[in-house]
Amino acid sequence: LPDWDGKDHISELARRVPTANADWERNFHTWMLGMVAQWVGLNKIHGNAMVPLIIGAQGDGKSTFCKLILPEERRNYYTDRLDFANKNDAERALSRFCLINIDEYDSITKRQTAFLKHILQKTSVMSRQLYSSVITDNARHSAFIATTNDMTPLTDPSGSRRYMCIRTTAKIDTRTPYDYPQIYAQLKAELQQGIRSWFDS
Repeated sequence: LPDWDGKDHISELARRVPTANADWERNFHTWMLGMVAQWVGLNKIHGNAMVPLIIGAQGDGKSTFCKLILPEERRNYYTDRLDFANKNDAERALSRFCLINIDEYDSITKRQTAFLKHILQKTSVMSRQLYSSVITDNARHSAFIATTNDMTPLTDPSGSRRYMCIRTTAKIDTRTPYDYPQIYAQLKAELQQGIRSWFDS
C-alpha cells in the first residue's frame, strides 16, 4: 500500500450511501476498521460482530456497494452465497472469506438467525479435513454486511446490538471510481495509530 495522503476516504465511501442516519459515516468507519483488524489478526479475543444492514428499494445498488468494498483483485474473498442450512460450511466460510454479504437478510429463518448470532461472535473455526483425525484451529477473517428490501427486518422486540440498520433515501453511487489504495492505506495507518476498531456501549 502507498502512504496515506491524509484525506478521509472512508467517510467519502460512506457518503455514497444516501441516508438520513446521522451516525452512518462514523459507524461505517468503525466497522471498516474492525473489518481490516479482523483480517490482520489484531482482535484475537472478540469477533467483529457488528453487521451493517442496508435497507432500501430493489435496484438501488445495495448489493453492488457491498461487493465493491473489496478491490477487484480480492473479490475471490467475497461471497454473498452463504448457506446457513449447512452449518459446517457456514463456519468454515469465516476463515475462507474476508467479507460475507447476507444478501436478502429477510429470507433467513428464525433458526438460522440464532445460528448467525452464534457465528458472528466467533474468533476462530475448529475444523477437520476430510479423512483426517486432526482438528485444526483456523483464525476467523471474515466481516459481515447485509442487505434487504424489507423495511422492518428485525423482529426481536428487545432489539439487537449486532445490527447497524441503514435505510437508503436514494440510489447508492456505485459508478464513481474507488481509490482502493488510499482507502486501505488510511485504514492501515489508523489501525497503526491505535484508533478504535470496535463499538463500545
